[in-house]
Amino acid sequence: MRIGIDARFLTHPQMGGFKTYTESLLQALTQVDRENEYLFYVDRDIDARSAFPCAGNCSFRVVAGAAPLVGMMWREQVTPPRRASQDRIALLHSPALTAPLWLSCPFVLTIHDVIWLDGAGEASFRRRALAVHHGVVARNAARLPTHQP
Repeated sequence: MRIGIDARFLTHPQMGGFKTYTESLLQALTQVDRENEYLFYVDRDIDARSAFPCAGNCSFRVVAGAAPLVGMMWREQVTPPRRASQDRIALLHSPALTAPLWLSCPFVLTIHDVIWLDGAGEASFRRRALAVHHGVVARNAARLPTHQP
């Protein structure tokens, strides 16, 4: 089976959180699974051969986003579905809260917590915008209801 994994957080400088989870996931997969083929989608070039030694069953694909104002959304919602289709992915795993809303294959979405549900009251515009983005994308990707009881 050809499995795609959104590994964008590997290329980000911030330590912890999604980056640590993604690193641990990829390291474990490369150690235990030699049968499936893995395509790790990143948003920048990465020299990860030493950190993720593969037995020939995994590779990295750069899925860049060039649009400055919508770069994150472009790299999340537009280019991954295109690449997944081009690469004939059977399954896409999004390990960090958001996933493309339109895919031609099944996907797995990992939601680590729901703190973003309470993020609309954040002070900065960026945090409020991210909370709204996560609210829309995560709810729709996970097929969650839009209103809380």
